[in-house]
Amino acid sequence: MIGLLSGQCQSAMNIAPEGITNVQAGQLRILAVFAEKRLENFPNVPTGIEQGIALSLDQWRGAVAPPKTPANLVAALHDILKKCIADPEFVSKMKERSTQVSYADSSAYGDTIKTEDKRYEKLCQEQKLGERYPK
Repeated sequence: MIGLLSGQCQSAMNIAPEGITNVQAGQLRILAVFAEKRLENFPNVPTGIEQGIALSLDQWRGAVAPPKTPANLVAALHDILKKCIADPEFVSKMKERSTQVSYADSSAYGDTIKTEDKRYEKLCQEQKLGERYPK
């Protein structure tokens, strides 16, 4: 974002919350949305798929802790985070930033990470993007 706003680069891929306020202020413009459908707040911005780029990138974020974190601490963090993402003010702010909020427990979030890593591994191998996932 700093590079875009300072003119050091001409384009970047970011998740919606990282640049929405700059778009709303007229400092940046969205060229494409890499999702299955257009953003509710920006219905005139086409998806990458609509522009011939067969790529959809879901946004997901989560909290992690070291493997030996005590179970009672993990449970406390779980409860706090679940309460936070259910807060109406938080949900409203995320919607303003074109972000949908959903909850996944530790097991489901771990599955998401594993599934997404495999998806990116396949994408990187097929498109020859770097050396992280050698064949």
